[in-house]
Amino acid sequence: MTTASNFDFLRPHNRLLAELGSLAEATLHIDPGAAQTRLRAFAEETVKSIYKEERLPRLPQANLYELLNDSVFTACANRSLLDLLHFLRMQGNDTAHGGLGDPARAMQALKSAHQLALYMAVSYYGHSASQLPVFTQPSDRTGSLQQSVASYEKQLQEQQQALQQLTEQLEQERSKQAALEAPAKPDQHKRQQHSQQVADSLHWDEATTRRLLIDSMLLQAGWNVENSQQVSLEYRLDFPHNPSGNGFADYVLWGDNGKPLAVVEAKKSGNVSLQAGREQARLYADALQTMTGQRPVIFYSNGYESFIWDDSQYNSYRPVYGFYSKDSLDYLINLLPGKRFRD
Repeated sequence: MTTASNFDFLRPHNRLLAELGSLAEATLHIDPGAAQTRLRAFAEETVKSIYKEERLPRLPQANLYELLNDSVFTACANRSLLDLLHFLRMQGNDTAHGGLGDPARAMQALKSAHQLALYMAVSYYGHSASQLPVFTQPSDRTGSLQQSVASYEKQLQEQQQALQQLTEQLEQERSKQAALEAPAKPDQHKRQQHSQQVADSLHWDEATTRRLLIDSMLLQAGWNVENSQQVSLEYRLDFPHNPSGNGFADYVLWGDNGKPLAVVEAKKSGNVSLQAGREQARLYADALQTMTGQRPVIFYSNGYESFIWDDSQYNSYRPVYGFYSKDSLDYLINLLPGKRFRD
């Protein structure tokens, strides 16, 4: 199991990150769910490494969600960096709690982890973006093995145990170091600026990373974003509010009868942007109702905060933890049909 990995360039600087990435890569085709769970561990180790490099104070027992949302971390991290980390967290949470995993989503998670590896190399390990290797899609190695998959998985388990020991050792060393070192003086603006410069050098795009989060939330609700009969992306609408007469809804979720169940508007973080997203989604719902005779439920989200507004029944919107399944939206659509359908 010494096959070259997309994460080998990290090995001289952060052995644990390199091993976590390589292990997820090795299990990708055997067990995509396990790969996604391991990539969540990659995200957690990335966050802890950033805390260490930036000398940020942290509670030893804090979980990944708490570390990611601590103000000392968010104040010095680029938004795309946060999006990628949350994406891996969400993907891993799903498989860690019984989700079977999906090869396509596992591959996307692996690519996202590689982007995080590039970020670490540029930001902290002295590399320039132009010198780092591009991602190479790993082939399915199981077909050429001169051993059974069970034997291969046994080797992976042994490697996982070695990783666990390395993780525990590193955590002990961090605890000792944190006790000796004073936290860095706050300079959030400078750190945020540096993080943005690294993201720019890697050509990261906030809209793309935000879409990863929303795609993941839709997947958790049972929607297949690869199936255009379920989910349309950038759906073209008749939209008189634009000079061109056209508009494009970020997502439209469809029922089995071909009618829209929901429209989803993706917006940047910030109260102003989110409220603008609500109004934009309302106008798109108007357009969909005119085009199809059925008014969809409205969602708008920045990937962290999500809201539902079923304005055919209620005047107010409310926060939700995720999107609704097709069955749940079908129920809402038919709850008070007289107010929703238009001849």
